[in-house]
Amino acid sequence: DELLSRLIAAIDPAEARVGVQTWGEATTDPAVRDIVADMTDRMRAMLHDCVTAWLVKVEHLEPAAARERAAPIAHQVMALYQAELLYTALRTPAEETAS
Repeated sequence: DELLSRLIAAIDPAEARVGVQTWGEATTDPAVRDIVADMTDRMRAMLHDCVTAWLVKVEHLEPAAARERAAPIAHQVMALYQAELLYTALRTPAEETAS
């Protein structure tokens, strides 16, 4: 929860809009798709590493078990983060100011 909260708190609306626009371009441009896929894979790997370390330190799991258990958690965190990016990108300036 804390990792996701920190990621969401750091979202800049203008940067989120550029990110979402880039995702759209990635659906039709193979070069952009490759860049977006690489960036997404690297972020998911970073999240996996963070969750694995947390499971070892806090839940006292063995590293191999922690790595396995971290995969679906990292996937969920990534999906929720991407949903927040989209939500933020679609908000109007008035909605941004109100929150």
